[in-house]
Amino acid sequence: MSTGNNQLYPINVLIWQACMLYGASLANTMPFVLLLTISSLLAQSQPLAGIIAVNMCNFFIELILACLINQTANTERLPYDYILNHVFRRFPSALFALFLLTTAMLCGVVLLALPSILAFVYLRFYYCYILFEESTAIVALKRSYQLVKNNGWHTFTALVTITLVLFCIKMLSTTLINHLSPTPSLIQTDSLLEIIEHNQAVMASQSLAARLASALTDALITPFIVTTTILLYRDLTKKKNHSNRETAVLA
Repeated sequence: MSTGNNQLYPINVLIWQACMLYGASLANTMPFVLLLTISSLLAQSQPLAGIIAVNMCNFFIELILACLINQTANTERLPYDYILNHVFRRFPSALFALFLLTTAMLCGVVLLALPSILAFVYLRFYYCYILFEESTAIVALKRSYQLVKNNGWHTFTALVTITLVLFCIKMLSTTLINHLSPTPSLIQTDSLLEIIEHNQAVMASQSLAARLASALTDALITPFIVTTTILLYRDLTKKKNHSNRETAVLA
């Protein structure tokens, strides 16, 4: 299904395209999915400073995923060392933009939720400009706003729909793991201590399985979020460029 250059893809088509691109790029992104799984497990048992460090590592991995997924969309194949060097070079700008976006969203929470939601929707595509168009942090945030400015409702509904779908997948995986996890059972013994130790071992096994499942699910969901962000960015950019060409012709 295709649309004109001045039209955006319907949300269901966008999600389908994201699934196709996600599958096509999975071979390249899988090593980083495993790294995200490990880092998510580490974050569950870290103090605040450790959690911040792990989240910074996760953000760096997300930028790598964005480059890998975008090159798949462009049917390109760049060496890993080139992508890593590129992300290392652009990481300070991306981190600064993330800090500004997070600050804006936190201020929005203080002023009720609406400003925070607007910041999330309108400034969403900052890292696409930083990674793919070499923009600085401030310029990337401005260009993201300009990109979404006339398509805010479409972008908002797309992001909400995708978030709800991923939330349902997360809940389904959690329910499935809890259902498949072992449950405490009676053992043939008269020792209360042995019964307690047995139940503690089973509960520890349940906890480990739940943590692993949660970390793996989050790691698999992250590339899909990046994929939908890139597709939205490409779709909105295509429409904006078409509108600019029409304006130039009319002028």
